[in-house]
Amino acid sequence: MPTDRIYLDKRNTVELLARLWQTERAVHGLSPVHWPNLLKYYNHERLESLREWIVRVKDLLGPGAILVKDAAYPPSLCPKRKKSWLKNVAYPFLDLYYAFCYPVLNRLKSGWTFPIGEIAFFLNRIDAFVGLLEESACPPFEVLVPLRMDLTGCRILLQGRTYGVKAASDAMDVEYFNKTPRLRTIPLSDIIKPPKKSAA
Repeated sequence: MPTDRIYLDKRNTVELLARLWQTERAVHGLSPVHWPNLLKYYNHERLESLREWIVRVKDLLGPGAILVKDAAYPPSLCPKRKKSWLKNVAYPFLDLYYAFCYPVLNRLKSGWTFPIGEIAFFLNRIDAFVGLLEESACPPFEVLVPLRMDLTGCRILLQGRTYGVKAASDAMDVEYFNKTPRLRTIPLSDIIKPPKKSAA
């Protein structure tokens, strides 16, 4: 495997997706009104769990990898939009492949390979959120909006890579701050380590 890429097994990939979604939803619509409740939600136990997870994934990147704090915006989040007749012809076939073949192939995978820069940037954005929780007051919209847009881009990219995988779909039902009670909610612990099905 090239040194500029990293392999994440299904469990780590799904947990990354779940934590990106949790962070994105925590930042979404955040205001001074919700700030005290957000700090209560991210109590010591939950915050330490998030910090420990960030360190664990950083370790997976390897000692020679780019530092998470220096991670740059990955090219995959800002694709080139150069139009060509070949792409216009190929798009309908690619759509069919993505809709019917890609999910089947994804379900057979035990993990995915990512550019190290991508994962480093994902962690950079989640780490930035952790930094916000150390502030004494709710950050301004000028800080929150760009962070939320970055998190959305990261989550959509990872969601696309894992399209068709049930565990990844379940990750979008993970618990998060201020979630509407009527929505299906799965504890993060069950996303990370699904409960064993009891024998009939």
